[in-house]
Amino acid sequence: MNQHFELLLYYLKSVKRYPWTTFYVSATVMFLGWIAVITMSDSYRAQSTLYVPSESIREPLLKGLAVDGRSAKATAVVIQHTLLNRQNLLSILETDDLGFNIKNEKSREAIAQYLMKEVWVAGDPKTNIYSITYFDGNPERAKRVVAALTNRFVDASSSDSLKDSVAMERFLAQEKERYWQLLSSERENLATFRKRYRQVLPAGGESYYSELASWKESLIKARLELDESTRRLEALEAQKKKGRSSAGGVTINDELERLKRELASIQLKYTEFHPDAMALAEEINALRARKKEVGGNYIVKSAQSGGRVSRGGSTQNLAVAIAKAKGDVEALRVRVASYERMVQDLESKVTIVPRVESELAIIEQRYAALQKTYDDIVSRYEAALMTNQVDRDANIAKVEVVEVPSVSSLPVGPKRLKLVMAMTVLGIVAGIAVAAFRSRQKHVVSSIRELRRQIELPVLGAVSMFETREVIAKHRAETLKLVMAWAVLGMAALFLAVLYRHSV
Repeated sequence: MNQHFELLLYYLKSVKRYPWTTFYVSATVMFLGWIAVITMSDSYRAQSTLYVPSESIREPLLKGLAVDGRSAKATAVVIQHTLLNRQNLLSILETDDLGFNIKNEKSREAIAQYLMKEVWVAGDPKTNIYSITYFDGNPERAKRVVAALTNRFVDASSSDSLKDSVAMERFLAQEKERYWQLLSSERENLATFRKRYRQVLPAGGESYYSELASWKESLIKARLELDESTRRLEALEAQKKKGRSSAGGVTINDELERLKRELASIQLKYTEFHPDAMALAEEINALRARKKEVGGNYIVKSAQSGGRVSRGGSTQNLAVAIAKAKGDVEALRVRVASYERMVQDLESKVTIVPRVESELAIIEQRYAALQKTYDDIVSRYEAALMTNQVDRDANIAKVEVVEVPSVSSLPVGPKRLKLVMAMTVLGIVAGIAVAAFRSRQKHVVSSIRELRRQIELPVLGAVSMFETREVIAKHRAETLKLVMAWAVLGMAALFLAVLYRHSV
């Protein structure tokens, strides 16, 4: 803070030391700036206000079918590019020179380029109110330019609005036909692909891996059933062989072993609560009790007695059961072999099937997307037909002129009051800067602290200067002249400010 204060004090002392230098520089900069402001040409503003409906027939019909390149914020930019394109401006200048001095084609091209930069379109997308603005030194020419552009935009918008419904109907009809051709081509492509890979693609709509897992699970179940049937057949054959080896008779031990095998065979098919299983269990318990009384070698049946071999039937019934078990085993072996071939065939396609399934999924997805778009276009086409019928009996929204082109009665530019004030401040700053520069050039020391800092030696004190009466009178006269000079300069600045007070 002290440094800033010292710097300000230094500038003030520089002005005090070189007052006339400050005045001359300030006055020169001010007068030059004021002359430039005074000689600047006036600028008049011409403007018209339009109502531009943001929704047309094409927006609800094309919504979702294509990217909407016109956001609400960009509507003014779109209008400006549509209205102020080179071809449009050249067409206007060919029928009306708009007050410009057009000598040849080159000058017409230059004026068109100039208008493209100087005409502005702005507005509020929420209210759909937009304005066309143009500044020019000639008020009549400014009004003619805005009027011509406004009329051209209104005429073009009205004509386009009347054609919108028919154009959209034609466009949607072409799109409907195009997408139908694409959909038919994609449908043929899908059918051809499925026909080409019908031996590879899984059946039933399942994926490759799910079908392979299903066949493997069926193979495991078939192998378990084959193993159970094989064990059952072995038990029956062992029972038959045991019955043939009993020539001298059947002992209690032999009968117990036979009944146990028969019980095990029945339990393979049924549960332990089956009637035959329960009867065999009771008979086994009875033989065990009998064995405790007479011994295990006691003969309960003779070979020639023609007694039963098993509780469930005769030897002939046992042979029938064995034959049936053999048939079941053979059938299961055939089933297992068939499942194994199917699993091997699927595993051999592990490199090709996933690729085919992936390509099929892409084709089906593309076909579904085309089908959805086609259905959407058809619905919009039907809506367009109904809308056209309504539009034939109703007025189509179009651009309306809210405020006719008008020009300001007083110049709106340049802002001379602000420019005069800016030139005044600039002159004062320039004078102070030149005075400070002269002080720096002559290395003037204005304080003891500054002297001590520059020579880096102790300063014991300062000697004051006492002026005579003649010198004081001379200084007073110089000060009076300087005050009067600054007063004249201030009056000139005040006069200009009052003169241009309406140009803020």
